[in-house]
Parts: sequence; structure tokens; C-alpha cells
Amino acid sequence: MIGDLWHEPTLHSLDEGEASTLRAANHHGGPGRVVLDKRAGQAVATERGIAHTETVGLILQAKKRGLVPSVRTVFEELLAQEFRIAAGLIKEALARAGED
Repeated sequence: MIGDLWHEPTLHSLDEGEASTLRAANHHGGPGRVVLDKRAGQAVATERGIAHTETVGLILQAKKRGLVPSVRTVFEELLAQEFRIAAGLIKEALARAGED
């Protein structure tokens, strides 16, 4: 089990989702990027040399690459599923995508 492969005190301060994401990234190694939205998880990823992005960055890249037609639509769908994200982050992402 991946959860048993990487026990470190720094992971105990993270929620289970972020900790297991970092354990999986460590276990699989190689190129790749994980999605982490909380600063604590991002800090641990940076310390470990694990490439990471936030959900907003992932959505913006998807729009840039033509994988989604609208950032606004993606956020509307996420919010409909009770995904929690600050309104200010959405506003900033919409501006960066030219959808404000």
C-alpha cells in the first residue's frame, strides 16, 4: 500500500488527500505533476522536488491548449459539484483567461 511507503512527520500535518497524493508521486517517481491546492502540501512538494500545480493552473492550461472551450464553464461545473474555491481565485482566473 502506498500509504505505508512514505511515513514522515511532515506528511502528518497534511490532510489525507494531499498526503496520499505526495506518497503516490514519490512512489511512482519520474516526470509528472500533481495537483495540490493547499499551501502546506505545495511546500512539502517543493521541498521534495515534486512538480505541482493548483486546480486553477490546470484549468488555465487546459483552456490554453484548447482542451476546454471556457474556464467559466469549468468553474460552474466544479461549483455545482460543491468544489470549494475562493471567489477571488475564480475572478483572477477568468481575467487571465480573458473571460472577465
